[in-house]
Amino acid sequence: MIWSPKTRNALRLGAYQGPTEPGALEKNACAALKILAEAHRRGLDFACLPECFLSGYGPPEVLRAGAVTVRSDWFRDWVRRCTFGDMVSIVGFMEKRGSKLINSAAVVQCGRLLGVYHKSIAGSPFEGQAATFVSKFPVFRAHGVTFGVIICFEGTQIEPSLILAERGARIIFEPHYSFIAMQQVDWHRARVRNHRIARAVENGVWYVKSNTVTAPGRKMGDTEGFGYGDSFILDNIGRPRAEAGIFTTGWITADAPKKELTGKRESRVKLVPKATRRQFAKLYWSA
Repeated sequence: MIWSPKTRNALRLGAYQGPTEPGALEKNACAALKILAEAHRRGLDFACLPECFLSGYGPPEVLRAGAVTVRSDWFRDWVRRCTFGDMVSIVGFMEKRGSKLINSAAVVQCGRLLGVYHKSIAGSPFEGQAATFVSKFPVFRAHGVTFGVIICFEGTQIEPSLILAERGARIIFEPHYSFIAMQQVDWHRARVRNHRIARAVENGVWYVKSNTVTAPGRKMGDTEGFGYGDSFILDNIGRPRAEAGIFTTGWITADAPKKELTGKRESRVKLVPKATRRQFAKLYWSA
């Protein structure tokens, strides 16, 4: 039986960890539908797939090969096929907009596109060469909860999550793609996780990170490295409620109490004294 958020006091959050094929839009899209169907069978209310899952990730030519426009018949048909009850799906892809490429995440519910999030900062030299970065940091609403999306490297920065939280987000989903040289894997894993714990605690949000895994020894450009995974779900004080570990494939899930996701919450920005905020503003304007 598929359980409904209307009959319980929690929402079930999920992050998928698994591989995606560089530049193989059609193959990845078919895989995504099967993976999301499994999420629905598991009773998820929100299901997050990794960064660029539809398009695959790699050097600029790979990013271009897997890119798609949201106005295309192909993309609209794929969205219509994302009908898994009232489950919300967050799916990363490389968006084509005229001559520009934008690293994006589609937010889909009931076969309808609720919106598209655009990444605001490059996470690799490949992206920097190929893509345009601009974001209005929108928030979305479903299942009676306001939530937001950021993508990969944005989770290392204070500002994207803070903006979403100030706009009412109580859950932040992060589609992520990591490809790290072997000698840096342990350092990178600790740094990434600790940044996200900080984002959850700073903003009082549940935080869902969905990462890829790749076969050991794969090359991207001239770099040999690993996509190690380590997807996780953190509660609003940064405690891990579900962890995928490294080099595994599949869903992780956690139930977030509705009382932690709704109701009035004090602004984190307004808690900071005005004099301190002015000093922060001067830092930004002088940079």
